[in-house]
Amino acid sequence: MLPVLCSITDALESVGIPIEQFHCEGSENAYELVTGPLPPVEAVDSLTTSKETARRVCRHQNIDLTFNPSPPAINGLHVNISITGPESDTLEDYFLAGILAHIKALCGFALVRPESYDRTVAGQWCAGRYVAWGTENREMVVRKKRSCLWELRLPDAAAQMYLFVAGVLISGAAGIQNKTKLTLLDCPADDRKQYGIEDELPSSPSDAFRALLNDRLMVEHFGEDLLTTYVAVQEAFNNKLDNVGPKENYQPNHLTDLGHRLSRLQL
Repeated sequence: MLPVLCSITDALESVGIPIEQFHCEGSENAYELVTGPLPPVEAVDSLTTSKETARRVCRHQNIDLTFNPSPPAINGLHVNISITGPESDTLEDYFLAGILAHIKALCGFALVRPESYDRTVAGQWCAGRYVAWGTENREMVVRKKRSCLWELRLPDAAAQMYLFVAGVLISGAAGIQNKTKLTLLDCPADDRKQYGIEDELPSSPSDAFRALLNDRLMVEHFGEDLLTTYVAVQEAFNNKLDNVGPKENYQPNHLTDLGHRLSRLQL
């Protein structure tokens, strides 16, 4: 697969998307390409271009490429996001608290397919199961990497990334504006119960969409018409997948799973 990955990297660099690194993931024929930091909209534009470019390269070489959350592997599309500025150190807890306060609604953008919820189970090192965060804790929905830099582990490649990133910025900005107190403690691995972490994420697309439609902040900023239309489209798509049958029925016979990660979003 190395020649194919090199071809993808060359193609991306030819359209102005440098790749910092690529490496194998935890299952057969699964790989991750890591791009550099960009402002939010540019980062999502880069992601969209990267996925289409990778598909084109693989199609040219008669290779099936999927970004499916599951199966065969459990694939995420984690977002690294940072805030910068003279007061960022004093604002970071407010920003994080704002995101966590609306994390269930954000699932409506980040986890939109039934198979997305294969990732929200304990022990997968994916999105976690609870509303929580932890320094270098990959079992949490938010992993703090260092001051003012977090990895948001919710999304997979089926996510509506423009809306998700917008929702994250809306939530974080509201946390700063309202000086939302960060009540959830930094949770190390395996200490969830000790830290009083019991609030679970949605367990299905319908639960996530309901949380999204009931979130006043999201409705205020996106508008009720946009959100209800968006949810209707996503539910119709999921119903089509239900008609196909078990998810094993719509996976190619030969898969190359490519996880593409937004390296950093700047606010």
